[in-house]
Amino acid sequence: MPMVKCTWCETETASFCAICARPFCREHHGTDDDFCQECSSEETTKLEVQSGSPTTDEEGIVTEHEDVRVLRPVGEFFVTTPGAIANMSDAELERFYNRYTMLVKDCEQALDRHRIVRSMISMESEERQRHKIHVDKYCQPSTKRVAKAVAASSEDKKVEILAAFIKRSGLTKEKLLELINKKRGQTNGKTTGNA
Repeated sequence: MPMVKCTWCETETASFCAICARPFCREHHGTDDDFCQECSSEETTKLEVQSGSPTTDEEGIVTEHEDVRVLRPVGEFFVTTPGAIANMSDAELERFYNRYTMLVKDCEQALDRHRIVRSMISMESEERQRHKIHVDKYCQPSTKRVAKAVAASSEDKKVEILAAFIKRSGLTKEKLLELINKKRGQTNGKTTGNA
């Protein structure tokens, strides 16, 4: 195939737009590699996506179609492309058909992979949330249980129980000191009030 200069720059190319037949280089192709940047841009290949509208059967029962998407091609690309396709030779038409069949298959496989990964992420997120609720509700040691265990234990065991409690509850050194000082203030207040 003879090399010609790109319509938008001086780069040599052998690619021609399937719609307007102008030569274009890799830098000036459209949203699709078979078309130039003017024939296949974000604006000219625009689609409107609408949710399925409700239908009414003969008996008057209305059915909502939430999972149905209606694609409406509104870009100029969809007006000009049918003419370009109609003007293709049999060999070009077959090549385009095979290419777009492959592109659709690749996109569907990528979509399936992305949906599977999204589902795995969602499942993991839900599992973590359930685990967090379970831990918050059932596994955090209550202060009363720890106090009873400490009172009934030897000095070494008391330190061990308190250390485990502090570790599980996520208390920082500052928070622990704050709680101790707060408790000391309450104790001193009670002692003073009783005297």
